Parts: sequence; C-alpha cells; structure tokens
Amino acid sequence: MSVIRILSPEIAALIAAGEVIERPASVVKELVENSLDAGADRIFISTSAGGMNSIVVSDNGKGIELEEVEVAFERHSTSKIYSESDLESIETLGFRGEALYSISSVSQVDVATRARGESKGVRISLDNQILISKSYAGIDYGTTISVSKLFENFPARRKFFKSESAEANRIYSLVQKFAICNPEIAFELNQDSSRPFRTSGSGDLTDVMGAIFGISEASKMLRISEDYDPNWEGTLVSGIIGNPSQRRSNRSRIFLFVNGRLVQSRTLSYAFEQAYKAFSSDNKFPVGAIMLRVPLDEVDVNVHPAKTEVRFENENQIFAAVQSSIRTTLLEYAPVHSVINYQRAERKYTEKSDPSTFWPTTLTSPGFEYDKNSNPSNVAGINTSIPYQEVLPLLRVLGQVSDTYIICEGPQGIYIIDQHAAHERIIYEQIVAD
Repeated sequence: MSVIRILSPEIAALIAAGEVIERPASVVKELVENSLDAGADRIFISTSAGGMNSIVVSDNGKGIELEEVEVAFERHSTSKIYSESDLESIETLGFRGEALYSISSVSQVDVATRARGESKGVRISLDNQILISKSYAGIDYGTTISVSKLFENFPARRKFFKSESAEANRIYSLVQKFAICNPEIAFELNQDSSRPFRTSGSGDLTDVMGAIFGISEASKMLRISEDYDPNWEGTLVSGIIGNPSQRRSNRSRIFLFVNGRLVQSRTLSYAFEQAYKAFSSDNKFPVGAIMLRVPLDEVDVNVHPAKTEVRFENENQIFAAVQSSIRTTLLEYAPVHSVINYQRAERKYTEKSDPSTFWPTTLTSPGFEYDKNSNPSNVAGINTSIPYQEVLPLLRVLGQVSDTYIICEGPQGIYIIDQHAAHERIIYEQIVAD
C-alpha cells in the first residue's frame, strides 16, 4: 500500500516550475512581459540553439532596486498586486510572482540590473535557486537576464523539447506577437545565424506588420478603427486584418490580445473566422491581429499559471463585438461591382395600356442598340456581332433585400444585383438572340 507523504520543497518547486515554464519560448514570454511591465521602450532578445543553450533578454526599463533583487526570485514575490481585490482588476502582464522563481528553479540565471535613481547596479547569479554570487557594478539603467542550462536537472521535461529550429521558430513567432501588441516599443531578436527580427518602435502597427509579412502585403491589410458602441458596454475592438485574398491554410497568423495581453481564446478565434464566411467559401483562415479592450473586472486572466488563457464574463457580447467590427471593416473594403450597365426607360402601366408600351422603344446597352421601329431593310450593313461583355463569375447567393436586390459573394467580394434590371437584361438578351 502506498504511503501518503508531503513532497519535498525541491520536487514541489520543479512541478510548479513546469506549469509556468514549458519550453524556451515560455522563458522568453515571462521575461519580456516583465520588461513591458517595467516600462521599457527597447527590448533585446538573443537565443542560442533555440533557447536550449542560452536566452538573454535585456531592456531599458526601470530596473530592480538593490535590496529587492534577491527577493524577486523568491516564490510568490511580486510588485504587481497586494490584496485580494487587486485580482479583480489586473492591469499588468505579470502578477502571480512565479515567473522568476520558476525560471531560476530549472536553470542557471545571471542578472544585471540598475534601478532609476540608483548610483550603481547589481549582478547576481543563481543555479537552481541557489545564490552563487552577488556584486555591485556600474551598469546602464534597466535589466538584463541571462538563462542557461534550462531543465538540465529535469530531463523528463527537456526530452520533450522539439528540434533547435522548431524551438527557435516558437520564439520568433512569440516576439512577433509582442511587437504587434506593442508597436511603440522597439524589439530586436537575434537567433544564431538567422536573420534578425527588428521593429522601430514608431507606434505604427502597419510598420510592424511590414516587418512580419513584408511591406507589400502589409500595405494591403485593413485597419479596424477603435469605435465605441454602447451595445458592447465598454468593449473596444481595434487591430489590423488581411483582406479576403490574403487568407492562409492554417491559423498560425491569427494574433489575439486582450487588454495588451497575448491570449488564446476559442471565442475570439471563432468570431474572427466567422466574420470572413460571407466573403469566402473555402477552408482557408484569416490573418491579422485583434486587440480587445475589456473592463478589467469582466475578464479573468488568472485561469492558468502561464496566463495565456482568459475567461470573459459575457462571451456572447465579446463574440458579437469582434465579429461585427471585422465584418464592418471587410464590407467597407469589399468592392461592389456594377454588373449591369443598363438604363431603364420610363414606363407607365395601366389596365388600358397598349401592350406594345410595355417595351421601351429603344433598348440600349454598351456597344449595342435595338430600335423596334427600325426598318429591316436598313440592317443589312450592320455588324451583327455582339460586343464582348465581361463574363460574370460564378456567384453564391447570400440572400435577398426588400424583394429588390440579390446579395451574392464572388472571388472579388460582394455583388449586389438589381433583380428587376437583371430580369429585363435576360429578356433583352433573348430578343437579341432571336
């Protein structure tokens, strides 16, 4: 029979760290979030072997006070929250006080930091939570944290790492997402011999998308303006999305943010995808970034230690806000083609009307004219070939409006067809054919 016992602090620390730090990209995420919370406007990231050998994150934020550096690596130490009520209005990216503790529990950590107003900085080194060295130094304001030997004492976790290139790609994608959500911050990522990723920190979201997708593709993307709708009770949606022709075969380019936090949300993803359904019938997925601002007390970010999952108080309202904002943007972009250039003649219908008056004397269309009073003897020299008309692509009917217009979708966007004019055109074509 097994014996119930209390886990040793070392084992408990490893288990807890494993919930927060899953792989090298998790380390980068936690350190970059700390840099953002510290008010940095320049963040430098460097990795080796996909982060499995080393990770360095350096910023020009406010730094850590001399007397607080060691405390910062204790479990549940934080400067973000102080009371239970603070959990209902979390504004910072970090708040649990577990990131630095977890990282230092499963790696070797070297820290160099200098707080604003301090005459000197401090350097410390920890190996699996054990302080190895501490010294004071004249360094720049801000914080630099170097992480190495990640999960070296926890091989059960390390063996599940992917290849160096796969781990590097995760980090690359993660930093891109941080840059999208923070266009006013200059990011730089260097990974071995790979091409660096850089953003200028200009504050222009299009510049960031240009660094990710290329300037040409970014210029075709559509901005979602942050308009307030009283029906959404304080929820604001903004961002930048690809036009329908820029969709891709997977969801890897869907970026979601809530109150400045990178998140995963089925509700947001589904709303994003559903907004495009009226513009396409294939199985491709949209690209772009959605930034959602929600009252702090209406979203729970404390769902998981990794802080990537969120819960909304009103899922339906959030879904409607996101879907509506995207659809509105797409409708403003979608070209409405004039598919029938046909001038209807003025007609009056009465019970005693001559049946012949149901037809206009002259039917016109670009390049062709038909007069019912024309003399057949005069048509011998007329070119009877019908001028080329653009062939309408295969359309999918979406619905009907006021028994007057047929709404369709096609490869170039939304088509609005005047069904009465279309019917007259069909009759006209039959007359021409006869």
